[in-house]
Amino acid sequence: QCTAENNAFLPGENLSYKLYFNWKFIWFTVGSANMNIQGTSYEGEDAYQCHLMTKGNKMADRFFVLRDTLTSIISTNIAPLYYNKSALEGDRYTVDQAWYSYHDEKIHVKQKFRTHRGEIRKQEGFYTECVYDMLSMMMRARSFDASNYKVGDKINFPMADGGKVEQQTLIYRGKKNFKVEDSKIKYRCLV
Repeated sequence: QCTAENNAFLPGENLSYKLYFNWKFIWFTVGSANMNIQGTSYEGEDAYQCHLMTKGNKMADRFFVLRDTLTSIISTNIAPLYYNKSALEGDRYTVDQAWYSYHDEKIHVKQKFRTHRGEIRKQEGFYTECVYDMLSMMMRARSFDASNYKVGDKINFPMADGGKVEQQTLIYRGKKNFKVEDSKIKYRCLV
């Protein structure tokens, strides 16, 4: 259930990003993000752990503080197992968690959300369609077979976020070569 072949990443991958804000023709560096993938185990089974941290810089902090830490654990065949997002955005701190299990062709998603006021919201449901979170969908999308996609195609999926499950959409923009900064290395990527 909700499995796919992983043909895009291996443990040990580390990606660093610069975060920018665009105002007309001016681009400002406002922070950084780092994502890494490691091998782990979850409930006795081999799995991948994806960890993403975002942080605004001092200039950006004067306008809006951003400190997000996201962790997603997925099976080796890319099925979501666990998700945690701890977010300080502005003056609001929230914690979002989801646990996934698979039984009798149903996906059970148990969620816990701590609001910025400290209130705890719990929700759980059973779904027939695969449910993802922000990171597990990013990991899954990297292994999409785009050979039959057309630019503008929409990929709809339910996403666990903020203590609820809502429909979200990825839009396929084609393939593009991206150059690694300060290097001659290029990667062909799905956009």
